[in-house]
This record gives sequence, C-alpha cells and structure tokens, in this order.
Amino acid sequence: MAYKVSTVAACFARALLTAALENGYSKDKLEAAAIRLAEFYHHIKDEGYLSRLLLNKYVSSIDKTKILLHVCDTLLVPLDPLLVNFLHVLILHRQMQLLHYISTQFTASVLDCNSLVTMKITLAYDASDKQRAQIINDIEKTLKIKTRPTFYIDTKLLGGMVVAVGSSIADFSMQGKLSRLKKALLGDKATVSSSA
Repeated sequence: MAYKVSTVAACFARALLTAALENGYSKDKLEAAAIRLAEFYHHIKDEGYLSRLLLNKYVSSIDKTKILLHVCDTLLVPLDPLLVNFLHVLILHRQMQLLHYISTQFTASVLDCNSLVTMKITLAYDASDKQRAQIINDIEKTLKIKTRPTFYIDTKLLGGMVVAVGSSIADFSMQGKLSRLKKALLGDKATVSSSA
C-alpha cells in the first residue's frame, strides 16, 4: 500500500512540476509554489473540520471545490491559480488524502530541478543572521554548490558545528574533535601495549 501511495503521489507531483515549468515558472516561483502547497496542507490539517470535509467521500466534488475556493479566499497569501487548479484536480480524482505526500514529493522535485542541495547545519549555540549567512556562503563557495540550509542547535556539541550536505557529514564540533582525540590516544595506547 505504501508503495502505491508514494507512486501515485510522485505522479501527481511530477504533473504539477511539468505544468509549472510549461507555464514558465522561474526557480523562485517554483520554490514559492512548493512552500505555498505545504502551507495549504498544514492549514487544512490544522483546521480539522476542513480536512474532514475535503476527505469525506459523501461530500460531492462540487461542494469540495466550493470549500477549496472559500479556503483559498481566506488565506493571507493567496494561492497561485495553478495550485488552485491542481487542488481541484486532486478533488476530482479523489486524491486529497495524498496532499501531504504530493507536497513532499513536489518540494523534493523542485529542489532537484533548481539544483539545490539540502544542507543541515547543527550549531553548538544560536548564531546571528550575519554569522549564518557567512557560514552558508563559505560552505557553498568551498563546495561550489547552491544549498537549502536548515539550522539546528545542539548544546552537546560544546562548540563548532556539524554540517550535513546531502548524504555527507562533516563534524567540526568540539565534541567531535574530543572524540577523535580520545580514539587516537586510545588507539596509540593499544598499539604501545601490544608491542611491549
């Protein structure tokens, strides 16, 4: 069942990405669309009655469309017409229950399309916006990539940071340095004892 859900969600996400590209969406507009779709999902999820109405098989597609349009009118930042049409297609195909999966797949597709690499930066302490920008700039220059960074705080690091770019991890934390030093010292001690 999970395979079918992810396959169907991926098909809808690809269809949305294709439609956006055919409509001349820029990289920024694609990213904005991915963010807005995720925000819409969280909005209807947070408003439990909306998700129950939109997922109820006894509520007609026409009524669901009216609900959708009403919700879109109440949002602080209106949804792009392409997204509204896409959500209408989901309603007509009775696939609104996949919105979370579709949104996740669409966001991943947009990142791939924009050649952005996910980067997770864990700091020992909170950094200012200027410091964060410098960290991002230094890493992107060094690796010659564009990233989508996310910052986390973990006081157990004692100092420094751990950077995960894609599937690679670089540990520049004090905790990591102390751990490597301990391993080196214990490794040397084991070598000395075995040779004696």
